[in-house]
Amino acid sequence: MKDDTNDNIKENRKKKNEDELNEKRKTNRGVLGQLIDNNKNISEQSLENNRNAIFESVDEILVVAQNVKENDNKFRDLCKDSDADVEMLNFVIYDLLSCYVRMNKVVSKDDIESLGVFYCVSRCLGLSMSRSVSSLLEFEKYDRACAFVEQKFATMPEKYSLKKIAYWVDDDNLKIKYLTSLRKYANNLAKFDDRIDWLESSCISEIESCKNQVEYRAKVKSYFKYGIADLHSDLLNVEIARYIVRKQRCTVNDIQIQFLLNQKDVLKCLKKLEDEGIIATMANGRKKVIVSTDEELQMIFLGEIVTEKEENVEQIETDILTEKNQSDPIEKLNSLIGLNSVKSEIISLKNFLKIQIERNKQGLKQTSISYHCVFTGNPGTGKTTVARILAEVYKNLGIIEKGHLVETDRSGLVAEYVGQTAVKTNKIIDSALDGVLFIDEAYSLIGGGDYGKEAIATLLKRMEDDRDRFVVILAGYTEEMQSFIDSNPGLQSRFSRYIEFPDYSAEELFKIFELKMKENEYTITDDAKIYLQTFFTDSVNNKDRNFGNGRFVRNVFEKVITRQSNRLASLPSLNSQILSEITIEDLKEN
Repeated sequence: MKDDTNDNIKENRKKKNEDELNEKRKTNRGVLGQLIDNNKNISEQSLENNRNAIFESVDEILVVAQNVKENDNKFRDLCKDSDADVEMLNFVIYDLLSCYVRMNKVVSKDDIESLGVFYCVSRCLGLSMSRSVSSLLEFEKYDRACAFVEQKFATMPEKYSLKKIAYWVDDDNLKIKYLTSLRKYANNLAKFDDRIDWLESSCISEIESCKNQVEYRAKVKSYFKYGIADLHSDLLNVEIARYIVRKQRCTVNDIQIQFLLNQKDVLKCLKKLEDEGIIATMANGRKKVIVSTDEELQMIFLGEIVTEKEENVEQIETDILTEKNQSDPIEKLNSLIGLNSVKSEIISLKNFLKIQIERNKQGLKQTSISYHCVFTGNPGTGKTTVARILAEVYKNLGIIEKGHLVETDRSGLVAEYVGQTAVKTNKIIDSALDGVLFIDEAYSLIGGGDYGKEAIATLLKRMEDDRDRFVVILAGYTEEMQSFIDSNPGLQSRFSRYIEFPDYSAEELFKIFELKMKENEYTITDDAKIYLQTFFTDSVNNKDRNFGNGRFVRNVFEKVITRQSNRLASLPSLNSQILSEITIEDLKEN
């Protein structure tokens, strides 16, 4: 009887031990095993590979973070009154969690895609977390990591800027390494389920864009320190800027000779330097250097300050502004030749916004309005000039901070290779923050495959994410722009204000020509004036949809003064009157 009892006890104990062992095995199988059961559509081997890739990128991030903590003076100064380990953990964990926010993912201990961030915290907290599938972690300690991460994720701000560590590190090499590792983590997280959607792609592109900015800033610092630059790289603008600042003079011919560039490339560079506030265009068309020192120039290119243009120096974008400089953008608008309907639209918009701002000051409700616009019309009708004036109006009303205009088109947004379009588009948008992004011939984005669609998707997302940071103006032919906006519901909802730019009349074209003569100190004989007026009338009567309007006048003017130069070159003596006078002979083609 006693033996039977002992046998029963042994049997019960054996059964209990087997149950405990099975339970332990089940526990040790961990979250990964449980989630494999819930994700039958993904193979165990695929999950294993993706998990290891996530862990490896976390290890890389923590190695860089350790180097920052030990060697970076700026980070040490930040942490002199706090625990460096805690500060570093907060920085890293927020950067990782921001990837989940950007990708619209949920962080939970029941979600296999959250393993990477839990692994990171477990390592930082000194917990045991094995990479082995059979022994993933010690579960009671894992709960501590889960609680910490989920609490941080719950308080994660939607607008948290990725790569926070990059702002608190002095060493550019460490910044680049950190952002490279963070991008790798985001890429591995995005493809965990073997596919990458547009939100995930946008998150990866944002980190890549930040890394590119850091690399560019590092090149700028190196250039100003050592004076070494590749003239075919982005530093060409820096090299030219430094040259003209030192000489305090800026002419196209001088730059062409010094840097062996063609005129088109020089003009493109000068346009960028003008947008940066390094040079300005005077009323007579000449360029004025408004930055005086190398130190100020370096700060501009590093994005640390933005210089203000001199009070009496206003930028002349095209040929249809009058000679008189105006500080008020509405006065500038009214000084344009023609465009009466456009002026009325812009003034009405300005008045509406002004009243809404006053209502807000008085505590009254504001009517919601989109600041984005569509400019339609033929080439040369002043769309870019009016866009620049509208940017100034927005700045004066406090809608945007800087009020600069960034011009681009399909070539500036769409890349040649897969995965690069979003990066390129984000880079252009970053340059337009606190200003206006002007996209010419925007309808071309819907042609030529999916790359243009990726650019549109990236633009729409940034318009939502940074809706208070920049304004978008789309421009192009009327019919094509209407079809373009109608092709995408996102575009329809964001662009409801259309401004049509009419073609110039013959009389207005002649006034533009007269303005060109006045700016360049030319006169015209009476018979030549009559001939030219007739010429513009015939041109308007026989124009097609590609008629260049203001650009057409500019081309005519350049041909006329070229013919005059050829006529005068053979004369034995010249005086100021002869050099300035345009005759009917200069208007007729040979």
